[in-house]
Amino acid sequence: MNIRQNSLGWVLGRTLPFCLAVAMLNLLGLDSLLAADAAKGEAGSSNAQGSVPLIIKYPPPGFKGTPKDLKIPGVEPAPQKPPPPLMVPAGVKNIARTAKITCSDKNADAAMLAQIVDGDKTANDESIIYLRKGTQWVQMDFGSPQNIYAIVIWHAHNSQKVYHDVVVQASDDPDFLKNVKTVFNNDQDNSSGLGVGTDREYFETRFGKLINANGVTARYLRFYSKGSTESALNEYTEIEVYGKPASTAASDAPAPKVETAAAAARDPQGLVPLLLKLPPPGTPGTPPDIKKIAPDAAPPRTKPRPPLMVPPGLVNLAPAARITSSDPNAIPAMLAQIVDGDKSASDNSIIYLRKGTQWVQMDFGAPKQIFAIVIWHAHDSLKVYHDVVVQASNDPDFTQNVNTLFNNDQDNSSGLGVGTDREYFETRFGKLIDTKGTVARYLRFYSRGSTESALNEYTEIEVYGRPAAKM
Repeated sequence: MNIRQNSLGWVLGRTLPFCLAVAMLNLLGLDSLLAADAAKGEAGSSNAQGSVPLIIKYPPPGFKGTPKDLKIPGVEPAPQKPPPPLMVPAGVKNIARTAKITCSDKNADAAMLAQIVDGDKTANDESIIYLRKGTQWVQMDFGSPQNIYAIVIWHAHNSQKVYHDVVVQASDDPDFLKNVKTVFNNDQDNSSGLGVGTDREYFETRFGKLINANGVTARYLRFYSKGSTESALNEYTEIEVYGKPASTAASDAPAPKVETAAAAARDPQGLVPLLLKLPPPGTPGTPPDIKKIAPDAAPPRTKPRPPLMVPPGLVNLAPAARITSSDPNAIPAMLAQIVDGDKSASDNSIIYLRKGTQWVQMDFGAPKQIFAIVIWHAHDSLKVYHDVVVQASNDPDFTQNVNTLFNNDQDNSSGLGVGTDREYFETRFGKLIDTKGTVARYLRFYSRGSTESALNEYTEIEVYGRPAAKM
């Protein structure tokens, strides 16, 4: 990218893709109407029995090109359009969002399982969770008995595949040893030992699998699977469960407390895991010899780090911040890309600042209590950025009361002090910095080129915090 591009060229480069996206949305008129209705909470008009059509918001298509020639006897043909709306009682809602979620895979922690009900149904890699091989289950506890009318499951629709032994069971017993009702079962050879199923296998698509639960009453649901035609692993993107509290005899007894997936992960101090949405990998092909690039740098991360525990209720403050830079060629529209949510490794996601030590500054408008920062410079190739320094202050000029949060400039070549942090390789996981609740109105992010280029590159910065308590 030419760092001296003018404003008109930059705006045109960003506007044309947007216009194409709008055109695509117009082509998807039906799904847009359904999504709009869902956002407004409109379930449609009721019939004579008081039922209404269940409106489901579908994600965009997850795979392109010629579908695989998967000839599997007995499998339902892949749908090309949404199924007819299921008629359900008025007032049902998605009760999965507030369920406590557990799993047979002990490596799946609460933060990971919370992705199944976070509303993200897209086919991106970061939207999918992976459970170990063999028959595995995910369980939802709604806290009290519910009348369940519909279930929609998205395993992973990033490619055309069929999942095996998909079984959904309902019960009031958390161990599923008694009073178990099978809602769906396509394990026709009983290979998972849950009974011979009579339902058909199906292809994964963006429309998910809609199951009519016929108002079954249960506190718990279990969702089983045993790999797919593509992988022995068990994948989940999203599960929605539509229902309402079951009718009970008159009682003054308080309802059991419903614990959310995030609340279930809280530690004794009331902290919750910080859930980060990660971009897909940006460094395809054979990686270079990292010892030749930066022998003293921390090894490149190959899997997500353990979640940072933070106070509940934090938000990403960066999108609302005013952003400036030491590079006078960086216009506001260009700097806005740093907080636009696009963390991908594509060229149009990266901004370029001039050579030498440069900074980007955020002004939050008022002091904030900041607990975590995540920085993505550019992860389009394996590289190490130099003199990465993050400072906080209530002085916009950073001449007084400056608090250094991170500094890996170990030879003080940028003149901000000798750093004690290690250099690191850029990956899709970004650099997470625990800022321990520091209070500041302004943040500055410094860098001085990388092992690949003397230019300073930025893709995205996220800052998690809340308004500072007034003294």
